Order: sequence, then structure tokens, then C-alpha cells
Amino acid sequence: MSFQREVRNKNIFKKAIAKLKLSFKVNLLAKKKTSKKTEKKSKPAMSPTIYIDHDDKFYYLQVELPGVKKQDVSLEVSDQSFCVRGTRTDIDLLGCYVLAHVVNGEKAKAKFENGLLSAEIPIKKILKGKKVAIE
Repeated sequence: MSFQREVRNKNIFKKAIAKLKLSFKVNLLAKKKTSKKTEKKSKPAMSPTIYIDHDDKFYYLQVELPGVKKQDVSLEVSDQSFCVRGTRTDIDLLGCYVLAHVVNGEKAKAKFENGLLSAEIPIKKILKGKKVAIE
């Protein structure tokens, strides 16, 4: 390797080290500025156990949310999906799911009892698939 090439490689290396040091200092300063009161502790998240069934008129959902209080449960329904969330002090149980058929979320009914969220969501339109021959 030529002397000039060696010097150039050392300069590139020095510049990279200087950028890393600067970045590290900026990150340290940013961490010092946030107070412990404003810092949020993140909780682990987990998907709840869920059962989904349907007939021609309704989707029937059951979501297991053990240890969750009724006021800490939420269910949101859109045209072809729903999201459920249950918050405990130690963990968040949450998930969003896609439905095969178009539903009427405004007429959905739900109840929560003993850690089990049960819901009935009316189906607006059944979407028919095309059968595929299996060889």
C-alpha cells in the first residue's frame, strides 16, 4: 500500500471516529435533559388469545384479557377490521385483526365479564370467494 493511500485511510478513520464521538455526546446530553417525571416506562405488549366465528348475520368474538379491569378495555371496529386493547399494570394486551366480510361497527355490541370480552358485530355484506380446485 502506498504512503499516500495509508495517510488517506487514516484520515477517513479519524473523521469517522470524530463523528461517532460527537454523536455519542449529543445522545448523552439529550438523555440528561429529560427528567424522570416525563420519561415513560414502556411495558411489554402481547397479543391476547382470541376466538372468532361467524354466521350469515354476525361475527362472534371472544377475547381473553385476564387481570384487566373493564375501564381499561377498548374495542374499535371499522368496515373490515377491529382492534382490541386491555391494559394492566405489568403488560398491554393488544391486537388488530382483519375480517373477511364487511361489517357494521356502529351496531356492534360488546360486554366484558371476568376477563372475557365478548362481542357481536353485524355483517353488512358477505363476500363470496371463488372455489379453487385442488389437485
